[in-house]
Amino acid sequence: MLPERLVTVGWFGTPDEAADPQAKLEKAGVTSYLSGEFYRHNEPVELRVPEGELNRALAVLEIDPKEWASEEPRGADPRFKSCPDCGSGDSRPIRPYALYALVTSLIVLAASVALGQIAIGMGGVFLGWFLAMWLSRDSGKTKCLHCGRKWIAS
Repeated sequence: MLPERLVTVGWFGTPDEAADPQAKLEKAGVTSYLSGEFYRHNEPVELRVPEGELNRALAVLEIDPKEWASEEPRGADPRFKSCPDCGSGDSRPIRPYALYALVTSLIVLAASVALGQIAIGMGGVFLGWFLAMWLSRDSGKTKCLHCGRKWIAS
């Protein structure tokens, strides 16, 4: 059986800001999740509930369902675009991890040269460059968290 779809009932700047509304939901017996629980600077935190518990969650948080439905999602962050396939506003830019692979390969090279194991360092550089090329294929794209589609946001 597929898990129930999660819907966003609110956006917050930090997990601490989302703690009170989430505690209200838990006290009322509504299951809730924070999408950005492992907070990264400049990324909003979403308070999400299963779709079947949405009306109860809106009542607990004292949000008018008509007002909530008219917004794109409640307090939506304009940096994130709607998905061209499903129309969901739950999207995020894909991070450019290729740079991390290149830097790591250069660190491995420097450490291996210092230890006199140049062959290991060259293997690390080859692997790092290979990973960087593979990881860069999604650089600059946005990913929908609802359906998984990746696209280049304009």
